[in-house]
Amino acid sequence: MKKYSPTTLSAQFLLLFLLSYQPHLSTASENAQSKSYIVYMGERKHNDPSLVVDSHHTILATVLGGSKQEAADSIFYSYKHGFSGFAARLTDSQAEMMAEAREPSSPEDASATHQPLPMKLKTWQWQLLVAISIIFVLANLLRRLWCPDKVALALATGPTVCLCAATITPFAAAEAVGAESSHCIHSTLLSRGQMPDVVDVIPNDLVKLHTTRSWDYLGLSFSHVASNLLTESNMGEKAIIGVIDTGIWPESKSFDDKGMGPIPTRWKGACEGGDQFESTNCNRKLIGARWFVKGLLEIIKEPINTTAGMEYLSPRDADGHGTHTSSTAAGSLVHNVSYKGLALGTARGGAPRARLAMYKVCWVIDLGDCSSADILKAFDEAIHDGVDVLSVSLGLGDPYILDVIAVGSLHAVLKGITVVCSAGNSGPTSQTVENVAPWIISVASSTMDRSFPTPITLGNNQTIMGQAMFTGHKEIGFKGLVCPKQSGFDSTCSCDSLLSDDNSTMRGKVVLCFGFPFGASDIVKAAGGVGLIFANYVTYYISPCDDLPCIEVDYDVGAQLLSYIRSSRKPMVKLSPSKTLIGMPLSVKIARSSSRGPSSLSPEILKPDVAAPGVNVLAAMIPKNIDAYDGFAFDSGTSMACPHVAGIVGLLKSLHPSWSPPAIRSALTTTASTTDTSGEPIFTIGDAQKLAGPFDFGGGIVNPNRASDPGLIYDMEVTDYVHYLCSIGYKTSAISKLTLHPFVCPSKEPSILNLNLPSITVPKLRSSVTITRTVTNVGPIDSTYVSSVEHPLGVKVAVWPQVLVFNSTVKKLSFTITLSSSHKTIGRYYIGSLSWSDGIHKVTSPISVRIEIIPSYTDRF
Repeated sequence: MKKYSPTTLSAQFLLLFLLSYQPHLSTASENAQSKSYIVYMGERKHNDPSLVVDSHHTILATVLGGSKQEAADSIFYSYKHGFSGFAARLTDSQAEMMAEAREPSSPEDASATHQPLPMKLKTWQWQLLVAISIIFVLANLLRRLWCPDKVALALATGPTVCLCAATITPFAAAEAVGAESSHCIHSTLLSRGQMPDVVDVIPNDLVKLHTTRSWDYLGLSFSHVASNLLTESNMGEKAIIGVIDTGIWPESKSFDDKGMGPIPTRWKGACEGGDQFESTNCNRKLIGARWFVKGLLEIIKEPINTTAGMEYLSPRDADGHGTHTSSTAAGSLVHNVSYKGLALGTARGGAPRARLAMYKVCWVIDLGDCSSADILKAFDEAIHDGVDVLSVSLGLGDPYILDVIAVGSLHAVLKGITVVCSAGNSGPTSQTVENVAPWIISVASSTMDRSFPTPITLGNNQTIMGQAMFTGHKEIGFKGLVCPKQSGFDSTCSCDSLLSDDNSTMRGKVVLCFGFPFGASDIVKAAGGVGLIFANYVTYYISPCDDLPCIEVDYDVGAQLLSYIRSSRKPMVKLSPSKTLIGMPLSVKIARSSSRGPSSLSPEILKPDVAAPGVNVLAAMIPKNIDAYDGFAFDSGTSMACPHVAGIVGLLKSLHPSWSPPAIRSALTTTASTTDTSGEPIFTIGDAQKLAGPFDFGGGIVNPNRASDPGLIYDMEVTDYVHYLCSIGYKTSAISKLTLHPFVCPSKEPSILNLNLPSITVPKLRSSVTITRTVTNVGPIDSTYVSSVEHPLGVKVAVWPQVLVFNSTVKKLSFTITLSSSHKTIGRYYIGSLSWSDGIHKVTSPISVRIEIIPSYTDRF
């Protein structure tokens, strides 16, 4: 008979005690199931990617108990090219352990991870915890007496549970007992600072997705006699534009490589195959295509539906968003494109001869679009592949200083890659702007000088103009005009009333309603109606209504129509097909949905940076899109504005290859237009229209030709970003890991106000403040610039020196701006500007100042 030592018998007795809780332990096992986390480690320490990967296995093995193989199995992404880190399956306690074991990066790090990891205990769980605590004490005594490295609690006929630890903790024991019997769960009690290579531990969360006339409107036209940025840069021939999005439809005419030269030898990317996508789908235009889905699968825990073209496990686009943005940024020339005759012209991207690389991270699923881990991996590969520009029409929604887009963008920018992001579609509410890191170009959305006027002729022969994409129909002759019935004395013809209205009143008639017409056209069509007119805030977002004419009018016009209905015994209306109108009569506005500043994280940094066309943009689309016509479709949002700027950056990079990302951002911001092409001011579309300002459009609407020759630029270096991170509380050790340079934060915290931005934003002006800026001359060598100030209301702005003189030896000069206020009350932001001019160039920085004359509550303590 086998003999057992007292130690073993004691261990067996304790384990039998735990096994009596078997029903509860199954629940504990469920609570200990793994999730996916990103362990971010800053700049990589090795040039050899295999050494980077090995370091990931080593650091994770210390948490999992020393097994590199187990660590390798847990990791589903290693970030090894542009920066260092990994995405892995971890339990909440393991993620919390890694976060707590790193050196604190910022004052907010007391909670270790971005999301709290609460442990809610029921009565039986408290009893179990007490029992485990007893085991914890006894097991550590046993460890010291019997084995220095391991305590084995085993039954002769049962599974072995291993607790491998320098010190066994009650929490580790609980995880071990709750785990499946076939695994040996390891846990190490790591104290703060024992994982110095870890910068942050980030949950793998879901992330949301945020033309024929637009380029002519921006001045990049082939018809212009004078040269412009498009021709001077040879249409962006030298640039490689990467797009992080939903994939691409390679057969689109916009991605034809006819007339393009060989792929640049510096390109290190790949064309990855998969469902209905072969490496041969790439060409000299689309030179790279990758797809990333592991992070999303870790979240949704189920396969992606690939039946009937719902999705493709490949770079192929099943949504259309990525195809649209890619063709907007760098699509080839496609002549005679229109939507059934509307918006006729040549469809092309901003940089028609630039190369494209698609990084598919977003997918057609019900729960979300993209995952943090996949997005970060796309940045990692894009940096490796050699892109010059990245277009990222995505946003995380919840603000965080170093989210995955900010992290990936920082490493890209430090390697000379300009990153352009959408500002978000949460307008017109203030402080909703996204992608606010100072190294990112955030783009707002504007309309352009194109509309689709649609005549509405009343029975009294009065004609009113609406907006629509009323095509493919003959004129709707005079028909009855009605509005939905609504109970109560005052009928408002609400679109919501269509659901409760007597359908018979709509048969053979045109229906007028007020509000957002969600599903209204389907209701009217089903009721036998022949047309729909809806009165709304003028959003300028027009969707095709091929089966039923649906015409948008503003509230004033809607009120005229309603008055006509009530005053006429037999109201009649005739609807005529839409036309295309372009040019001077049309004013440009900032879109209602475009997210507004100031930044809720760092209000001293002006966001958005610039605006670009993002309303009713016609670009390439996937064939199955119901609104597509001959391979093209309209779409709207900051997602459409972002690739406009990415295309312009591609042109600028081809013309000025030595310009840094902040230099390009400066050129775009300081030369942007604050008036439309006719010199009229730009307004916003919102609950009430107002003059657009810096928090609506940053420096203004991009002006590519002026940006190509800005005169002066506000450049930034690594030191600027370091001082920014210092000023928001990041520690020296974390910043050093980010940059792999031994930086030390100054003893006096740097002011964000002194970041060398091409804008000036002071959110808390109490008495006076002095700010420093440095400009670099990129114009004529011998130049003299004189300052001029448009003072914000009640704010005095003093610039010193007022004249800047550049020559062959003086290329950079610094100046100070002192702001002081005579306001006696706390108010809103007051807007002004600072301009430098040499008679040819005008370099303008927007100024935004908010007065705070009363010390904040926290200053009293």
